[in-house]
Amino acid sequence: MNQNLIDPPRGGGATLIPPPQHHVLGSYNCSGHGTALAVNFTGSMEAPNISESEWAVMEILWDSAPRSASDVAKALKKETGWAENTVRTLMTRLVEKGALQVDDENSTPKLYSPAVKREACVKAESESFMGRIFKGAAKPLLVHFARNAKLTPDEVKELKKLLDQSTTPDKDKNKN
Repeated sequence: MNQNLIDPPRGGGATLIPPPQHHVLGSYNCSGHGTALAVNFTGSMEAPNISESEWAVMEILWDSAPRSASDVAKALKKETGWAENTVRTLMTRLVEKGALQVDDENSTPKLYSPAVKREACVKAESESFMGRIFKGAAKPLLVHFARNAKLTPDEVKELKKLLDQSTTPDKDKNKN
């Protein structure tokens, strides 16, 4: 990862977008990315869209939280060369998007923790990628990776097992 991967801040802060009437309770546009923070009927937050640079920050915090911005910057310095102010900017964006939370606004230094699970972000990113690149179809995605990935025999065996399980009816899955 290098300095040119950083998305420069876009002024204006969060712009409210009126939510659809039937299922999203709130959303907003962060940093001009068209990012929506959606809340579904159950009240749980869907994963926000995060940039590659923001993902690097999240990885540090998913690994160990809570942490201060200074601690996160130190953890990223060797790999990215980013200044502490750059990391603080990314963390501010992540708080605005709802991906990070400040544990105690009155503490010094402020400590940050993930507000969304890594698995939820991975799922959202995977669905976004599959939708953009493969028009939402899983088969062309799997064919592409099967032809282009260098898989070990154990990985092939594990993937075959997962594919077999994915074709088993739901009621059969619950028997194991």
